[in-house]
Amino acid sequence: MSEFYRGLSLALWILGSVVITVSLVKAIARKFITMQRMRILNRNHGIIHSFSLYQLAWLHKFKETVAIAGIPFTPNFIFSLAFIGFCTAFFSAEGVVNWLQMHFAVGIDSSIRPNLLVFNSVFALVIGSLPFFYVFFKLQRKRQQLALCLISAVQNFIGIYNDKHTLAELITKASRTMPQEIKAEWNLLELAIRSRSMKEALYTFARRIDNAWAEDWADIMLVKGEFGNEIIQSLHKLVREMQTAKSNEEKRQAVISIYRIGTTLMVFAAFFIIAFNIYADGNNYKYYFLEAKGKAIMTTSLLILFASLIAVVLSGRKRI
Repeated sequence: MSEFYRGLSLALWILGSVVITVSLVKAIARKFITMQRMRILNRNHGIIHSFSLYQLAWLHKFKETVAIAGIPFTPNFIFSLAFIGFCTAFFSAEGVVNWLQMHFAVGIDSSIRPNLLVFNSVFALVIGSLPFFYVFFKLQRKRQQLALCLISAVQNFIGIYNDKHTLAELITKASRTMPQEIKAEWNLLELAIRSRSMKEALYTFARRIDNAWAEDWADIMLVKGEFGNEIIQSLHKLVREMQTAKSNEEKRQAVISIYRIGTTLMVFAAFFIIAFNIYADGNNYKYYFLEAKGKAIMTTSLLILFASLIAVVLSGRKRI
């Protein structure tokens, strides 16, 4: 009966911790929103010395990543979700181990407190990082779509091309018939050429797409914009090169998807085997949660999953 009260107390403690964490996150989010509004107000009155976390380069980059990926959540919400996930996963892992101890530990093992700080931390790290992996996977898919539609986008630009028009006029004219996948980025380019130099606007467009062919396209358009040279032949050559490389990129993306799915399934299969072994023979509880070798197996499985997710994100920036 005492074990029941112990488990109930732990569950109530976890629930209370989650409620407190959510309340704190909401309060911090409201504070950030208030600070942002005041910063905008001060900027409108010529006061621009207020501090913003988005002045940090990596956080500004992450905010741009979220926008490019088309995720409808703010970076504040994503960080809050990751923090809640980390705390919940850490204490949930502890709760699951306590439950297993009550049901499967035998003899003196039922009174030994397992030291799983490393395993709990790694498990919490994996769960807490899932919102960020979601962002980067969405970004990866978005940029893949942008890369694969570049052929249609360049062909569309060729279709409206007129040597008598300026580059700004061509960009505005092309926006009406741009493929849907790239239309949002093209609209940003159209707005950028009105407020920045043509070179900065084009290179920002290529950087957001993050594709070598987009950089080539920006270089070609810049020749037209700065020197007024004829570029139609260069555009046709670019299209031919992209068509040649397209099938290779599709195969590469398929291999990456198989690798990601396969690795995830292998890790989940490993934990299923661990759970089945404990269910089939309670003595295995001691091996996995009290002995160093068993704990190392579980921790290594989680680290493999975490490393595989990072490897997919860093799978390489290719042409199309």
